[in-house]
Amino acid sequence: MGKSSASLGLAVGAGVSSGFDDSDFRKVGLICKPEQPKQAVVEKKKKATEHSNTEVCLVPGSGARAMAAPKSAGHDEEPELGASSQIFEAESRKLPSGRKGKNGGLEDSEIRNSPSNGLALPDFEDDDTTQTKDSDARKRKLKGSSKLKGMQNVVTRSNSSTRMGRKKRIKRTSRMLKLNMCLRSQTLRTACIKKEDSKKLKQNKELKEEAERIRSELQRITDDKEQRASQIQTLMDENVRYKECRGKTAAELEHLSNKATEEVYTSQADAIKALRQELDFPHQKLKMAEARIEENESKGDVYKGNLEEVQQRLLEAEVDFMEGISGRKFEINGED
Repeated sequence: MGKSSASLGLAVGAGVSSGFDDSDFRKVGLICKPEQPKQAVVEKKKKATEHSNTEVCLVPGSGARAMAAPKSAGHDEEPELGASSQIFEAESRKLPSGRKGKNGGLEDSEIRNSPSNGLALPDFEDDDTTQTKDSDARKRKLKGSSKLKGMQNVVTRSNSSTRMGRKKRIKRTSRMLKLNMCLRSQTLRTACIKKEDSKKLKQNKELKEEAERIRSELQRITDDKEQRASQIQTLMDENVRYKECRGKTAAELEHLSNKATEEVYTSQADAIKALRQELDFPHQKLKMAEARIEENESKGDVYKGNLEEVQQRLLEAEVDFMEGISGRKFEINGED
């Protein structure tokens, strides 16, 4: 019984290290509840009946040894008699013909009345108690060994199932970690793209402000041109008046006016060309920025699609994980 209790303690320790609770051991049958007083009374009654049902057989020629055998033949486990039973059978053949007992020996009355044998019935109470104790101990050992084997089988099955569950959990956790790493990388990429988009939007705003400023300058220059044209017209009128007053020829006045106007127009044309060149450069920048924005938007759509796929995979992995846990609980309940 000491070995069986030690092996049971090892099995329970292995189950605890594998992650079982007391409830699981109660389901499996490893943790036994304390025996109730009714069961103890029933066991005492059974022992008393077994002790009363044992018969005493006298073995002649063997020092008047007493052997106890239970009457009930329905037991699965019988005590091993060994060589003493063979000696009893050999000696019983040599006995005189008479009434034999239930186990093949003579009855107690004949043994007492037969003077030729010279045998007397000794006190067999101590032998009966020792033999009944031995038989009970053997039965308990056999029952304990069978229970221990069943418990060990249950523990090995539970340990194998827990190992498989741990492997599955490790695989699922590795998948979840990989998906989380992919999500983090995708989120970092999207954050970088958002930062770049914000920078480009700021640049576009600055370029638009510059274009508006240049347009306002162009409008101001055109207004100045109109004012100067009006001034030239007034000057031409004054020249006509001056010709009339001074008596100079119209040809000279026209030549002078044409030179003045040509100089004004050339200066204004140069200014307009310079302003147009300045406008062309921000227009090109605007076009390049718009093209980059379109490319970034296309990339953002691609990354959004990848993010949605990764999220769907995560959801599927979580569903598989929950199904595995529910399947594990169902297996444990099924084994119970």
